[in-house]
Amino acid sequence: DAAFIAATAYAVAYAGGDIIRYDPQEEWDQWNGKNPRTIARVGPDYIRPTGGVVAAPDGKLYSGWMARYGVYGGAVAITDPSSGETVLIRNPLGEQAVCGVDSDGRNIFIGTCLSANGLPDKKGEPARFGVMNAVNREILFTKEFEGVSRVGPIIWDPKTCLIALAVGASLMLFDPARSEFLQTTNEAPS
Repeated sequence: DAAFIAATAYAVAYAGGDIIRYDPQEEWDQWNGKNPRTIARVGPDYIRPTGGVVAAPDGKLYSGWMARYGVYGGAVAITDPSSGETVLIRNPLGEQAVCGVDSDGRNIFIGTCLSANGLPDKKGEPARFGVMNAVNREILFTKEFEGVSRVGPIIWDPKTCLIALAVGASLMLFDPARSEFLQTTNEAPS
């Protein structure tokens, strides 16, 4: 997955858990690791960027990850794109992969899935959605979705400040100001 800050591209990549910067204004020099270059790595513990990456209004990159082979779990990585400094939040909603992530700069919106690298889907747990304070890492809201194996992708809309998220095969809207889901239909407009 990739996100953009001005003309610079930031990507997340499997299998090393790499967070990469590419500046199209600079000469391509992959062999020497200059452009594109890895600015952070969350591997070997987290290797697959199942939650993608977004550039948030606070100027940071937020990415969602699945744990290494043979382990259930996931993480959210918060990366400073200029320094590469990365904070890793392990298993923010339990030992499930992070399959959706976005941020309004104050809160992190997280969706999980039951998938794992080299393991069958996790049994006995539902996929989850949660809201976490981006500064103190406090969980502000959670919801479990029985019978659903995936919550994500997740998108924060800066105009409405609402969260759109895929929950299984359904699309849902969440209002973080009221900590509640809004009534929606899954019918196509006529």
